[in-house]
Amino acid sequence: MLFIPFAIYAEELKMDWQKNWGGNDNDGIYELLQTEDGGFIACGFFYSTDIEGLPNNGDSDAIIVKYDKDGNMLWQKNWGGNSWEDIDDVIQTEDGGFITVGYFMSDNIEDIVYTDNGDAVIIKYDENGEPVIQGIKRISKPGLRIYSNCEDMPKVRNGLGIAIVSTPKGIMTDKQARKENVGGEVLAFVW
Repeated sequence: MLFIPFAIYAEELKMDWQKNWGGNDNDGIYELLQTEDGGFIACGFFYSTDIEGLPNNGDSDAIIVKYDKDGNMLWQKNWGGNSWEDIDDVIQTEDGGFITVGYFMSDNIEDIVYTDNGDAVIIKYDENGEPVIQGIKRISKPGLRIYSNCEDMPKVRNGLGIAIVSTPKGIMTDKQARKENVGGEVLAFVW
C-alpha cells in the first residue's frame, strides 16, 4: 500500500460575517439557501418566547428568515398554532418568492384541518415574505351545503380571489366553472 501525503494550502480563511438568530429557548435552522439576489433564506423552528416581533403561538412555531448578502436580516415570518410546527425546506420560485414545506400538529390553525397524526404543510411566500394566500374561508359545510349555478357563481374580492367549486366535471375555480358553464358546490374562497 502506498500512502501519498498531501496538503491543501489556502490563504488564511477570513470570516466575512457571522449572525445568530434565536432567543431564550431551543431554536433551529433546517435549511439555508442562497437566493438569486445574493442573499440567503433560512427556515426552521423556534420555541423561544422573546424573539422581537415574533409571538410564539404554542409549543414551537415554524420560521422563515431572509438575509441580504451582508447578513442583515430583511424580514422574518413565523407560522403556527397551539402545538408543534416547523419548516423543513425552502426553494426560491421563478417569481422571486419562496415555497416552504414543513409539518404541523396544531389543531387551532384557522381553515386548516388537522388529522390527529401530524400533517404536512406547503406555504408560498412572495419576495417580501408575505404569504401569497392571505386568507381561506370554508363556505360549504356538512350541515349547510352551499350550491351555485354558473350565472350566480360568487366572485371573490371582485375577481382578485377565487372560489373553489366541486362540479360534475371535477374541482375547479369559479372562473373555470363560468367558462365551462357548470355550477356546483362552493367549497371555499381563497384570496
